Amino acid sequence: MTSELPLLHEVAAGSLDANLDEVGYRSHGHRWGYRFFYGALEGIDRDNRQVLIAPILDEDGSEIMGRHRIRYDYLVLAVGSVTNDFGTPGAAQYAVPLEDPDQATRFNRRLINACLRANSQSEPVRPGQLHVAIIGAGATGTELAAELHRTVRAVLAYGLDRIDAARDVHIVLIEAADRILPLGDIGAELAAQSRPPHRGRCHHHDRYHHDDSDDDANDCSGRHSDLREVSERFTDSP
Repeated sequence: MTSELPLLHEVAAGSLDANLDEVGYRSHGHRWGYRFFYGALEGIDRDNRQVLIAPILDEDGSEIMGRHRIRYDYLVLAVGSVTNDFGTPGAAQYAVPLEDPDQATRFNRRLINACLRANSQSEPVRPGQLHVAIIGAGATGTELAAELHRTVRAVLAYGLDRIDAARDVHIVLIEAADRILPLGDIGAELAAQSRPPHRGRCHHHDRYHHDDSDDDANDCSGRHSDLREVSERFTDSP
């Protein structure tokens, strides 16, 4: 099973069931005329044109299938990629990348738990407690911010009446380029910005770093950025 990367932001926001985005490769291969083998690549025997597949274990560690080989005529290695955090301090420890369904589901669970925790605590919601920072204002980041804007308000409607969405929830979109959707059509950006934000503004900087201040982000010169609730720019855009 797998989930397509372009839809993981909807899983993260809770607007799409991860199971609805899954593709069963065995049934897909049966329909379209290819054979699917599951396993971890352990090595390549180029002389005999074979790939070496590591033993497959179940969740208890019991072996399902031993080490074996699969013959090939042509071999294409598509190893994929992982999110580059560019060495940003704190990114690896605290950020949640969206590369697979488990990460998207984890983000959604953390979002809901944060709202439940804030609603049940005896003290008021602390500044920054319900802030979400999205790094990258490309298509995925922009759509994720819009989906989160709707999702949070839907969650709060189910009895979480101690949280004021307009006051306590901030969705921050951070982009180093000079505009959102930097790789897209300029018309898409204009459509995304067709509605003014309810408050605040979005700043663009070449680089960002983390510090202990209360601001959502700071540029490398130390100037503070007032990055507040930019998702309303595009939430209701056509």
